[in-house]
Amino acid sequence: MRRIAVLLALLFLLGGCAPMAVSELYALPQLSAEYVSLQSLIDGEIVRGGEFAAPLRGSNRQSVQLHDFDGSGELEALAFFRTAEGPLKLCVYREDESGYVPAVSIAGEGSSVGRVEYADLDGDGFTELIVAWQLDGGITMLNVYALRDWSGAVLLTADCAGFAVSDLDEDGSADLALLRYDAAGQGHIDLYSFSGGESALSTAPLSLDFTGVTSLSPVRISPDTAALLAEGSYGAGGAITDVFTVSEGRLQNLTARNGGVSPTVRQTAVYAEDIDGDGVVEIPAARRLRPQSEGGAEYWAFDWQSVSPDGRLQTKRSTFHCYADGWYLELAPFGERELSVRRADSVAGRCIVLSAFADDEAEDILSVYTITGENRFERARSGGRLFLAESGSAVYAVQLHTAGVSAETVSGAFHLIRTAWISPGL
Repeated sequence: MRRIAVLLALLFLLGGCAPMAVSELYALPQLSAEYVSLQSLIDGEIVRGGEFAAPLRGSNRQSVQLHDFDGSGELEALAFFRTAEGPLKLCVYREDESGYVPAVSIAGEGSSVGRVEYADLDGDGFTELIVAWQLDGGITMLNVYALRDWSGAVLLTADCAGFAVSDLDEDGSADLALLRYDAAGQGHIDLYSFSGGESALSTAPLSLDFTGVTSLSPVRISPDTAALLAEGSYGAGGAITDVFTVSEGRLQNLTARNGGVSPTVRQTAVYAEDIDGDGVVEIPAARRLRPQSEGGAEYWAFDWQSVSPDGRLQTKRSTFHCYADGWYLELAPFGERELSVRRADSVAGRCIVLSAFADDEAEDILSVYTITGENRFERARSGGRLFLAESGSAVYAVQLHTAGVSAETVSGAFHLIRTAWISPGL
């Protein structure tokens, strides 16, 4: 109602129905009562010797955050402090008729706030607060706080190496997936479901010797199947992806259901994504390309594989990714020939040459240039080159070496690599 009243007042004033003094027309805008009351509460913590303690990881890294916990349409405020005595403190403020007032204060644990997420875990319409506190020695303690009636009650406490929020069992309520390692160093995913007010735990192991998990990502592996990807390093410079789903109410490692190691192990640190934009994630399988000369640099093609609900892998698209220059090329338009690439930088710019073998002889198909600096647009269209795309300070161009490939074909197969600015982290 308050927002409606403000809107009606603005319409009234804009309609010219309220005369104003000239001095009023030049008055500085006034801060809202809500903002003033919130600022006063925060200043009170600072005056008492506190200081802000922003979360270190994840997408919610602000010292003061706004969220509608109770579904009222009004935003509550959440602030993180380190008190004058040293311990951490989490304060939640809610709105009433006079502005913001204290709702609940929660004593923190450890030395810093690791990560914060919001989710309705029990399906009651109220958002629970998930906080990963960073303890000494690199240990993370995760607490789930209930904010219904502003109680701040702890629903779950567990130590973990990371967590993700996702409705894996697709019952309409978010689930909490925790990464932990046992005494032997074996990794596990513990899935907590809070439906019906009771917490249920289901556990599944990671692939054997998978100790370098760097991300937990909620995805879909089919239009009807939610999944959780655990990805990270495996071996010397390689990578692995474990796919977790829920079947008959139990968590399972879909790609390593009988123990052992997932077949998604690859020799390069390239990770899963929705490569074809169909809403379903694909996992890359690395395939070494044939070098054009003995002792030449190694290059890789990636066969992007979907995962069926029963764990089968199927290739949907093959690409060559030039991560150094920020682009990739679909390989299907160039047929079933054995392909190869080499770097051939020149004064024109950084250059990758795509070739195909026939009778042990490599025939050049095209060259992709990454051009920077002055006159880059002119250079992208000179010397037989054709403009492809631009990104920031770089321009991309192609030079065709065979009549069997058209500029339209290359343009359709060429893509820029998009990088995420914010990682959800562990």
